Parts: sequence; C-alpha cells; structure tokens
Amino acid sequence: MTFAPKHVFVPVAVGPSDDASLAEQLVDAACDVLLKTAGKDARITLAYVVPSNAAYLGVDTGFAPPAYYQGLADMLEANRASAQKQLDALVARAKARDVRASSELLDPLEGVGEALAETARKQSADLIMLSSHGRRGLKRFFLGSVAERVAHLATTPVLIMRAG
Repeated sequence: MTFAPKHVFVPVAVGPSDDASLAEQLVDAACDVLLKTAGKDARITLAYVVPSNAAYLGVDTGFAPPAYYQGLADMLEANRASAQKQLDALVARAKARDVRASSELLDPLEGVGEALAETARKQSADLIMLSSHGRRGLKRFFLGSVAERVAHLATTPVLIMRAG
C-alpha cells in the first residue's frame, strides 16, 4: 500500500525578512507530490503565522509617546498585508499547476508549532510539508525549531525539507 495524500498543508515563511524563493520551492515540491499521488483531487492549503502584536507592542509603560505605538501597529498591519499578497501569489503559483489552493493567515494565542499542527488537524490534511533551516548549536538553542515542534505535535505525517 502506498501513501497518496490528497490534501497537503504547507506552512510558509512570507514575512518581511523571509526568503520568498524558499516558499516558492516548497509550494512547487508540494504540487509535485500531489500531482503524482492525487491528480485532479489535489488540494494545498498554505499558511503563514502572523507575529503576535504583543511581541512587538509589549506593555505600555507610559514612557513612549502614543505615536510610537501607532507606528508599530501600522508596521504590523503593513507586514500582514505584505504576507497576504505573497500568499496570494503562491496560491496562484499552485493553481497554475492545476492544484486547488487556498491560504490563511494564522493569529495564534499559543506557539507557532502548536498553531500549525492544530490547523492541519482541523483541516484534515493528509500531509504537512514544511522547510527547516537546519540550525545547530546556539542558534538552534535560541531560535528553536518550528519544524521540529510541528513534527512532535502533529497527528498527520510531516515531511520536512531542508532550506537552501
């Protein structure tokens, strides 16, 4: 018996400092898997986890002027709009390959890995495909690994592709 996923959940990094070509490669790889296994029944869901406003805005201590907080809020909204625009382009990329595609921005209250694993479960995805930077040592200790966290939490098979 072979594993033939029909719905692949693909978390992508489309933030302002992320490599857009990496997201494109991941979408192409997911489309390749789907077209080989599911044909016209193929479906891909792309997701991006929006950074928490709390991480940027913090607690208003009264030391910064209101314009500072408004500027941060405006920056976050611009980042969100940019991420949605990039998700739309990735959806179009998948659709150009005859794969049904959709996307969503996630605003989790919990951690990124938890949000991704839970969203894949709720959407009844057959496979989660994501990339990992393969960090080691202190970088890994401080930055963690979203891919590893998803792999530990997911009830769905996970395929991790190395970035680069």
